[in-house]
Amino acid sequence: MPFSASTCLTNTGTTPLGGSFNIYSDTDQFSNAFLTNVSDTDLFGANCPYIMNNIPDGTTLIRIIDTSTSCCVTITLLSNDLCTTCDLSFDLFDDNNVGRIVAGNLTGSCQNEITDYKIFWYGPDSTTQIAFTSGFGTEFQPYELTHPLTGINSPTALAGVYVPVIDKIKLDGLEFSQTGETGYIQAELECFNTTVVTVSSFNCDNGDEEGDYTHRVNFSGASAGNDPLTLLSTFDLDTTTDYFAWKFKGFQVPDSLKITFVGSSYQEPLILEYWTIGYQSNTVNINPLEIPKTDRAYSYYKKVTPLTSLTINPGDYLILEVIPNPSNPQTNWDFYFTCLDTFDCSICLDNFLDTPYKIDVSSITQEDESCGAKRINYTLSGCTGNELMSSDTGKYLISEGGGSVLSNTFNTMRYFNSSGERDFDALYFTGRTSCSISNSQILRTCSQSNSNTIRFEKSVTSGGEGQIDMFFSDLSDLTEYYDSYQLQKNSSNFIDDSSLIEYYQQVKLAIPSSSGNEICGDGTIENDYQIHFSSVITTGTTTGGYTLSMSMPTISNNMTFTSCEENCESRTNAFVNLVNIASTGTTNNFIVTTNTGSRYVRPFYGFRRVKFTVDAPRLESTSSGSYKFSEILNSTIPFSGSTYPYTPIESLTSQTCDLTSKGVLEDIGQYMYQFVYVFQYKVVVDEDNLTNFEIKANPISNGVLQSTNFPDTAVTVVNNVVTYENPLYTF
Repeated sequence: MPFSASTCLTNTGTTPLGGSFNIYSDTDQFSNAFLTNVSDTDLFGANCPYIMNNIPDGTTLIRIIDTSTSCCVTITLLSNDLCTTCDLSFDLFDDNNVGRIVAGNLTGSCQNEITDYKIFWYGPDSTTQIAFTSGFGTEFQPYELTHPLTGINSPTALAGVYVPVIDKIKLDGLEFSQTGETGYIQAELECFNTTVVTVSSFNCDNGDEEGDYTHRVNFSGASAGNDPLTLLSTFDLDTTTDYFAWKFKGFQVPDSLKITFVGSSYQEPLILEYWTIGYQSNTVNINPLEIPKTDRAYSYYKKVTPLTSLTINPGDYLILEVIPNPSNPQTNWDFYFTCLDTFDCSICLDNFLDTPYKIDVSSITQEDESCGAKRINYTLSGCTGNELMSSDTGKYLISEGGGSVLSNTFNTMRYFNSSGERDFDALYFTGRTSCSISNSQILRTCSQSNSNTIRFEKSVTSGGEGQIDMFFSDLSDLTEYYDSYQLQKNSSNFIDDSSLIEYYQQVKLAIPSSSGNEICGDGTIENDYQIHFSSVITTGTTTGGYTLSMSMPTISNNMTFTSCEENCESRTNAFVNLVNIASTGTTNNFIVTTNTGSRYVRPFYGFRRVKFTVDAPRLESTSSGSYKFSEILNSTIPFSGSTYPYTPIESLTSQTCDLTSKGVLEDIGQYMYQFVYVFQYKVVVDEDNLTNFEIKANPISNGVLQSTNFPDTAVTVVNNVVTYENPLYTF
């Protein structure tokens, strides 16, 4: 029986054509046309592909002949079932997975010719609802995920069955689609009807992650033309689960984590957590009665979500939702989670609420140092790092990086080495100076992407010194670079005199490697340059924009130091070498052009300098050990509602640990901490005889300091001999 096919002609040849064509079949040796007077506007240009109907059965070749010139072309007919013709499949495909969809690159017998494609993913459990789109190449953008969907790029998904359907594909320069709309050749592209994807829910028993958390999902990859895709997954709860522990990292570009409880005892889902996390976050809002909460975090944000106030029935579950940054698709995130039936709130620090960390009397020594300095040493004994970090509190509540709320990471006195000891010292000087190299800097965060052009080049001139040249299509970018440099220089107290220590200072410049249409964000490689403050900056205008040039001068060490200016010669020489290598070296030569205005906020982000440290005479030195817990990370208030403003349900508030039994509550604006001391000591030296000194103590009760003036004497030393020790504070 007759059938149909479609074609599109792209080469008109060298002979002017008449504009009307007849089409023939090889079934009668091209004798009789089965289509006549076909217009050239149908075969060429925007109206094609042309659909040929009534093609004689058995046709393998067709011939298209210009009725005016008899110019012709013979075309081989191919089946439009590309699934069969090209044996289309994924090079990696998991048809049954927990929480994620895994699909590699689209390949087949025509794999060398597959340059672009777009895929619709129907589901969950639906043949009409598109969960997301994926693709490869630039021809069929936008789509939300870029292949291969494997490893860190495999998306999480709600439990259910998903069916991938190829929407469009480009083979050997020809573009095919399911529908055959204008500009495309219609083709059969439903290749995966028999290889559907079944995504199972996460649960307490099916995790394969080693360590404290049973599950981990992460994602890296920008969308292509669309807003980044919100990724969802389902976690089935056991009725015995009282806690859901998680840690989330948004990296530089902030992303949002939302955890929703769906339970049969409640008329609507309850939002348990809704956080936007990332160290580029512009705002901080941790009001317990508001969501979404926002906070900066430089590493993983840890929390235990207590479920103890909820009624959990069989079949109840959590929806885990990660909402990528809506304005910057170049964003990564990392998410660990596990369920806990119990949570042990006890920690080794509880042993020191009333009896503080003690001084090892045998460790008390006094040493003479150079240039009239004396050092008093003593050792404290307390919790070890392993003791604390192996507890439930250490595993799931002590966060791993800085941020505003994350100061519940305790402080540096929280625990000691594997022996449970830590050495302390106090210096008492009659005059000594040392040199150090200090850094002042801010975190590098990407500016908002736009359509501005910025070109950067670092090179080495014929004179052997480094040179930086930049072009800006927009004046605001030039202004940002120039102003950030001046800000650092004005903050540096630089003096252009190599005989002074204030001369040995350099500014730090960061350049993102994003080129072309790449957006600066998570995963962007940073190029750093160290430039001496004697650099000369020149700005100007040019065709299409503005310029900035700056020299990278080399310097010499022209300082002289006394014997009591310790480490100064070596530190200054090291600084000079660093400046000169950054200038004359070629390994940091770099050229990049961005069309998205890719730069850092305050690109000159800090300075580095050699400085004198003068140790003035000192007769007292205090050491404290304390920790604090953030209440916002210790409690959960569920919310109802589907859109902002959400309604808090305070009657369902629950806590992970009851912290009120120790320490004191500190309320600092929106930050509420339970603050606990484990020791506070002060060494006091006799001004007339530096070999006589006392170690004084502030008494502690339930983690609260009972005084501010150190009324208790822990140790008395006379002529470097211990004459008194208080067993409450010593051993």
